[in-house]
Amino acid sequence: MSSALSVLLLASRLTGAEACTALAVDGAATVNGAAFAVENTDCDNCDFRLTYIDAQDHQEDAQRPIYLQKAAYPRFVGYGRGEIYHPVGDQEAFKPAVFIPQVKHTYGYYESACPLMNDQGLGIGESSCAAMLLNRAPNAPEDNRSVPVGYLDAAALMQLVLERCASAKCGAALMGELVEAYGYLPFFGEPTLGKVPRTGKSEWDDAGEAYTLADASGEAWVVHVLGGVSGAIRSVWVAQRVPKGHVAPVANTYTIGYLPDEPNEDFLFNKDIFRAARVAGLWDGEGQLHFSRAFGPDVMTEAAPEGSVPIPMYTSLRKWRLLNLAAPSANLQLEIDSQRMPFSIKADHKLTRRDIMAMMGDHYAGTEFDMTKGMLAGPWGTPFRAEGGPKFGQVPRGISIMRSIYSAISESGPEGARVWFGFDTAETTVYTPLDHRTDALIPAMHTGTYTHFTRDSMFWAFDYVANWMQLNYGRMSEEDVRPRQQAWQDFFDREISANEKKGFSKKEWGDWQLDVQQRVLSDWWRLADSLVVKWNDYERTADGTIGSAWAYPVEWSRMIGTTTDVHPIWVQPAAEPVPPPPGYVPSTVSLPRRWDVQAKEWRDWTVPAAMQLDAAMGTQSLVVGAALFVMGSLGGFAAGRRKGPAKQREGAQEPLLA
Repeated sequence: MSSALSVLLLASRLTGAEACTALAVDGAATVNGAAFAVENTDCDNCDFRLTYIDAQDHQEDAQRPIYLQKAAYPRFVGYGRGEIYHPVGDQEAFKPAVFIPQVKHTYGYYESACPLMNDQGLGIGESSCAAMLLNRAPNAPEDNRSVPVGYLDAAALMQLVLERCASAKCGAALMGELVEAYGYLPFFGEPTLGKVPRTGKSEWDDAGEAYTLADASGEAWVVHVLGGVSGAIRSVWVAQRVPKGHVAPVANTYTIGYLPDEPNEDFLFNKDIFRAARVAGLWDGEGQLHFSRAFGPDVMTEAAPEGSVPIPMYTSLRKWRLLNLAAPSANLQLEIDSQRMPFSIKADHKLTRRDIMAMMGDHYAGTEFDMTKGMLAGPWGTPFRAEGGPKFGQVPRGISIMRSIYSAISESGPEGARVWFGFDTAETTVYTPLDHRTDALIPAMHTGTYTHFTRDSMFWAFDYVANWMQLNYGRMSEEDVRPRQQAWQDFFDREISANEKKGFSKKEWGDWQLDVQQRVLSDWWRLADSLVVKWNDYERTADGTIGSAWAYPVEWSRMIGTTTDVHPIWVQPAAEPVPPPPGYVPSTVSLPRRWDVQAKEWRDWTVPAAMQLDAAMGTQSLVVGAALFVMGSLGGFAAGRRKGPAKQREGAQEPLLA
């Protein structure tokens, strides 16, 4: 077993749960004053088709049907939301779960597995979270819990916000109003029942939701929702404004902390939240109410399903990294308990959209958790892991992972609003701009499913390349894919700036958008075909001539102990590689290797490599000091000269005894 497996970082999500990573960025933190609502949508079977929902006018007494959608294809079947949703073959139209009053005018918006941005420049992202409260679904007789019934699922809530709001604050307040009136439900099929150790209370993984909102004024908000408490509130919710100049990440765990006694300009909530927390037995009423600790399970011991191993680093590693990327000077220390890290952090410098693209494609490069290093990265340095993991131990979870269906970066500010949309995983995608002023999409943007491969699909073009790269990720990334990515992003930056100066009309933006989508599709399939030829059969070919065979990297060969003996090579975990390869960062964080199921405690904490080095130095000093002591005694050393160093040596060894 490699050292990477022995260090507890995460457990894999084996269900269809999205487990997305989201980000909210205030406009004062960016070079152009734009706010950002960001989401890596991670799902192993979701309907990735991208479409546009038209703006509509409605009669005074119109009713809006609410549907409970699916994650897998087809996420919705019916009329009134665009042609891609019309029934095909033997598909039957979905039946509404409930009707609510419609508004006179609804805005148009882009939508994939989740809604993205409307024609007013309001962008939205989401990240599912574990929660202590879960409402009952309508028409679910097998669920006899005494809890409120919910009718608005996570997707419907996002749709209603983009249909009805132009600002982030409006979206946050509307979410609260709607879930109080109709009850909140998570995405279909996501919640997994678990138990909170010691208290025996039920909790549900992925039963709650965290939303990020960003608008054209440069304002950003984070909203948390979950089920309700009978007799107190139909659904619990809270919203917090992202402070000026700050970046707020969300990685599948609630992040909002202590609440004020009353709603104010920075916090929105229903005051019944305090009574709900007491009635549900989640808060004793003493001191301030900490939303995340009350309404979310303890991330250190949460286990869903019951009896499984908790996975605190699944969330805390991503949150820590995103905070540090925004503010490196803060040198924020990793906390296994993500609640010990701040809700947001002030950015060190003004961020660009390219900075945020890099953040969402990150794999902890340059840190001790660098996913391109170690045995699990293989000889070719892939940052992706088999999420099924081993049957024991756990593997790290990157910000960008293989099962992403898209990454969406909603940028909204004084210079305009657009969604930077990239199919498949953020690390290897090209973010194509979708301007809020147009609905232009080529058929490839809504063609294909997870069970239907086609070269007519933009998703499959990027998914194909990302998977082929696993043959030799490091070299393909360096030589072929990343230069192509950068060239496209540079092109878009230049073109958008030029188009803005020309004063493009809505039609011109639409025509340009269709053109570049088709060009990206064609170019990425050309890239895919070239990779098949260039990297075929562990040989490199170019221009039709046979190149040299691949060679395992020297550092990797040394690490696994390659010799002239051709027997299978077996390895054991090491505290650090010998010799250390270029870019190696010694470990500084102590992590547990084992979860004691009976005691419900973490055991066998690692001693970081840096600490081991300090200990070794201390031991060496002790030996040298002893020799000097003997020599000093013989030479008449004063006792006072011995006490100082001896005391320091004792202190140096204390961490080993803790």
